[in-house]
Amino acid sequence: MSIQKFLAVSNYRREKQIAYNKEHNITPRSVKRAIEDSLSSADDQQKKAAAVLNDAVGNFDVAETIRET
Repeated sequence: MSIQKFLAVSNYRREKQIAYNKEHNITPRSVKRAIEDSLSSADDQQKKAAAVLNDAVGNFDVAETIRET
């Protein structure tokens, strides 16, 4: 029963999306970004965060620093 309900809702949403796309002349297309781009971006952010922590002078309490922000 729940699978049938899920399929009915999915079909309803798909029909609404198709109608909206036709009304606004939208042609759906796939995302064409390489996975490596996303991964390298996350890796860069982690490196920047590590560099900030490495550049910090003296000992500090991480919990206290987070609480202050």
